[in-house]
Amino acid sequence: ATAANATATVNITQAIADATSDRAIILRLCQLLQTSGRPADAVRVYRVLLTIPTAQQVANSTNGTAAASDETEILEAMAIGLARGGDVNDAACTLRRAADLSPDALSPRLTLAQLYNENGSYPLAVRTYRRALEFTPDDARLHSTIGTILRKLGDLRNIDRRGVLTRGRAAWPTH
Repeated sequence: ATAANATATVNITQAIADATSDRAIILRLCQLLQTSGRPADAVRVYRVLLTIPTAQQVANSTNGTAAASDETEILEAMAIGLARGGDVNDAACTLRRAADLSPDALSPRLTLAQLYNENGSYPLAVRTYRRALEFTPDDARLHSTIGTILRKLGDLRNIDRRGVLTRGRAAWPTH
């Protein structure tokens, strides 16, 4: 029954995609599936959504530019669905793809760092949060989060007395 439901979800999504070029409708379906406790179905719909070009992609197809931000947001949402469904490795790969697609985007990096942290991959979380600090070097929350993780790792040399990562590149941990 689960395989039949999955196939039906993809077929319905594909029918919607064929009937409209409005990605917002399909994106809303993805969000509804995700919030209703069906992350696997949401991921299937996100995959269909990624095959539909955005209006900007269609307009830019003649001059070779691409609209990466929309796809980055979709990939990030898809990764969240994968993680909720228990597929942490695919979620991490999808978030890395989103980060590579939009090198200036902070959100996929923060989501990836959070995923690593929540799943106990603390050295990877520190490394990824540290990359996020390159975008917002004075973000106190990031410094505090890194400090908390370093405490979990037992690395106290880069943490001040409040448990916050000491600021500055020279103090960044080498994990």
